[in-house]
Amino acid sequence: MIQHSEGISGTLLITGSAGFIGSSLIPMTEDAQVLEIAHSWTSKNELRDLISGHKIDSCIHLGWYASSPDYLYSEEKNRQSYERSLELVELLLEQECTHLTAVGSGAEYIQNSTFLVEGDPTNDDLPYLHYKGLLREHLLSLNSEGGLKSAWCRIFNVIGPKEHQERLIPTIIGRLINSQPIDLTAGTQIRDYLHVDDVARAIISVSIKRLSGIYNICSGEPVEMRTLWKDIAADLDGLDLLNIGFREPDKYDPPCRIGSNAKLCADTSWRRQINYTEMIRDTVSYWTSRLSKGN
Repeated sequence: MIQHSEGISGTLLITGSAGFIGSSLIPMTEDAQVLEIAHSWTSKNELRDLISGHKIDSCIHLGWYASSPDYLYSEEKNRQSYERSLELVELLLEQECTHLTAVGSGAEYIQNSTFLVEGDPTNDDLPYLHYKGLLREHLLSLNSEGGLKSAWCRIFNVIGPKEHQERLIPTIIGRLINSQPIDLTAGTQIRDYLHVDDVARAIISVSIKRLSGIYNICSGEPVEMRTLWKDIAADLDGLDLLNIGFREPDKYDPPCRIGSNAKLCADTSWRRQINYTEMIRDTVSYWTSRLSKGN
């Protein structure tokens, strides 16, 4: 589907447009010429057909396997996502596309208790991180070779409307709406949450500026998970339904993951627009309107 955002020139290709972030990003590009690919493709030829007739000037690549609960662990699905991404890069090079913005994760970092910055060490001990890391290094090598100019956006925790219903925050809200208790970990993990609309605006800002290299997309504001859960439950009068400390944390759930967005703010005009309280209120409001008692 072609739509017509201020500052975006030429045709912008967006992959994964039907996903959580894509669903927020697409409405922000209504003044631009945009070609959407909602879901993944199965071959380079299929991808070629999908963009046939269009000269792609820039691309935002959101598409990657993201199904709960195995997106971190599936060797096959993450390898396939990596292979599809390489096919995309090949076609963009053929088209002499000027810029690619691709997304990674704050989970790429080796964890510590300080604010993570773009030059901090990374790890690849899970299939998701391994294949994301391969794509990241490939794109960064293209930058150094003077080829396709690319930016790698490391997204930390995202919250807001249209998240997959099986993920943690929508699951908690759904249980509370239906007056059902839910078992949770101790919730002492410290995280960095940002509303999905602010995430989408950051990605667009990086794309418009044709930046290269790595950028954290995060709030830079730490919050304990149990505080987040309690604030959500308070909006739903369901504090007594949270069984905090009844579950063991996942072994890949680190105690602390907070990012610094200083580089993003320095290189773009992006600033967080939706504060913590508004972020909680909007998320709860969306799921309350979507989910009814007994569902």
